Amino acid sequence: MDSDRKSYEISFLVRSENDVEAVLKRLSNIGAEIVSEGNIAEVKLAYPINKLNSAYFGWICFDVAPEKITELNSALRLDEKVMRHLVLTPPITKTEKKRPMKSSLARTEAAGQAPASNAPSELSNEELEKKLEEILN
Repeated sequence: MDSDRKSYEISFLVRSENDVEAVLKRLSNIGAEIVSEGNIAEVKLAYPINKLNSAYFGWICFDVAPEKITELNSALRLDEKVMRHLVLTPPITKTEKKRPMKSSLARTEAAGQAPASNAPSELSNEELEKKLEEILN
């Protein structure tokens, strides 16, 4: 049964810090397994919601069967303690296996060339000017 569970994140606004228990209760009612929680913080709202200018914001990451999400949304919509909520799936992160890069020494040896010296070659100003003229012309 664990194989058909998906990861979700819910963010919510509640009236007081104690009202977070309402969200946790709804999650336990649908059989969600809580993975992590954020700290609850009081925020000033951009516009009043139900005549309130501030609320407590929090988020919870959890795993649950996808068919239970509609039940969770319905229950939270009817709960007076929860002012707003949003359930979403976290973005999928790709893990790419990187091929080991060959060193420049290995590439030049494979091409049959002599490895380049790492020491910078010193040129006089006259030789440098001649090289620049050759490149520009």
